Amino acid sequence: MLNKLKRLPVYLKNVFLLAVLWPAAAVLRKTNEAYRHVWLVTERGFDARDNAYWFFRYLRERHPEINVCYVIDPESPDCPKVARLGRTVDWRSLQHYLMYLAADYLISTHVQPGAPDLMGYYHLRQIGIRPRGREIFLQHGIIKDEMMWMRYPRLKVDFFASGGKMEYDYLVSEFGFPEGVVQYT
Repeated sequence: MLNKLKRLPVYLKNVFLLAVLWPAAAVLRKTNEAYRHVWLVTERGFDARDNAYWFFRYLRERHPEINVCYVIDPESPDCPKVARLGRTVDWRSLQHYLMYLAADYLISTHVQPGAPDLMGYYHLRQIGIRPRGREIFLQHGIIKDEMMWMRYPRLKVDFFASGGKMEYDYLVSEFGFPEGVVQYT
């Protein structure tokens, strides 16, 4: 309980930013090509070494027509390799918040794909505050242990990628996601 109280200012800040920036993001979607049909890809915001990086690379090499950008801290040692592939957005910048709210797809290897604050937005999602875009979870590794926080309805995503058949069967039978959310990739 004390940890949640400590994070209260973070939640309030994020709710305030969402309320203020949501209308601006809606306008940008209509008036600015950079914010239209955006696929926002990230990992934790400060790295590019997992499924999200490789997915971004695949999209840039095979589907340059897709308006995709990668969220990463400009100080990250991984930033130059991502920037060589395509457009980047500075993690937790104003543009990141606006892209997050404007995006059609939010894609990440971590829960609350594309969010400026992963845990803050994870908890906001629990009470129904969510972005407009479809949330794609490119689960990394193989789930073998009990992870109550990853069960539906605690974790709410639109697509949950599973890389192993046994893991997929386990997720479908035990994690309670609506039919079609978990996909064997």
